[in-house]
Amino acid sequence: MHKPVGRGQALVEFALVLPVLLVLSMLIIQYGIIFYTTLSVTNLTREGARYAATAPVSNDPILTRIQNVMPPNIKYSDLNITISPDEGDSVRAVGSGGLITVTITYNMSKKLFLPSTFFGAKIFSTTYSTQTTMMVE
Repeated sequence: MHKPVGRGQALVEFALVLPVLLVLSMLIIQYGIIFYTTLSVTNLTREGARYAATAPVSNDPILTRIQNVMPPNIKYSDLNITISPDEGDSVRAVGSGGLITVTITYNMSKKLFLPSTFFGAKIFSTTYSTQTTMMVE
């Protein structure tokens, strides 16, 4: 005959499985936040490069364009933006057919609620860098 499982056994099994499920859930949420942030920063470089390629002006309007299309989860002050080639603070000097590159480096540490290293192994990168290059029309 089979004996019914007691309440104590179910409680012990639940106590053993719960920490694993909580850690797995937190990792999934953290990965989603990181993924959304990297997509947002990548789209900012694309927007800046496209604006520079279609309206070659000085760097200030390009930076303003990036600032205007920023998603609410990112602060402009946390971005390190580089526009190259930087010829006299104007991409107009590049001319038609030239290449414009917008590079953004973002410190992701403010987005991490889990530690970025675990027993010496790096789980999450604390910085994300992306660049987009487009040809001036």
